[in-house]
Amino acid sequence: MAVIGSGPADVYATQALTRQGGVVVDVFDGLPCPFGLVRYGVAPDHPKIRSITGSLHAVLDQPNVRFLRNVQVGFDLTLPDLHRHYDAVLVANGAAVDRRLGIPGEDLAGSFDVMVDALDLKLDDAGQAMATSQVIVSRHLEVLADWAQRTPQDRSRRLHLHFWLRPVRALVEAQVSGVKWERMQNDDGRNAQPTGHISSQDA
Repeated sequence: MAVIGSGPADVYATQALTRQGGVVVDVFDGLPCPFGLVRYGVAPDHPKIRSITGSLHAVLDQPNVRFLRNVQVGFDLTLPDLHRHYDAVLVANGAAVDRRLGIPGEDLAGSFDVMVDALDLKLDDAGQAMATSQVIVSRHLEVLADWAQRTPQDRSRRLHLHFWLRPVRALVEAQVSGVKWERMQNDDGRNAQPTGHISSQDA
């Protein structure tokens, strides 16, 4: 079997497959090292999050698992190529590029991309976590708490958390100076719906 991607979801899927018995898995990744955002997206000063690489390594070190690095599916290999050589193919790669907001001003100076994610969800926990958001929220709070406890180096710091807001437009002077938001609200189906209430926040 072929698994495309080597992030935590891919590795935990590989672990589940190899437990079935008689399954040999080739894990492909376009990058030279495995584990996706755990390796490339988590700062070294967050050892608790990065510590899961030990359990991920154990999966890839199994004799019936091969890690094939620097292979870009769609360029070096195509899906039809993989289907010819494998009984099944699991595509579970992450986002290769940033997701755009689609609002005016997002490409101007002073606008930065930030990716926030829960990096250590196991397959058995994923459904519950997505239903309750408890794992995701607690992971974000750990990162925020760690940041808040550090001693400021050269200036005071303040972090504002705003919930239920959707970005509408970047406010621009010489560079991005703020964001215009629309207030959202939860409907009965647990979906966020716009309210039409607009506010602004300075950068």
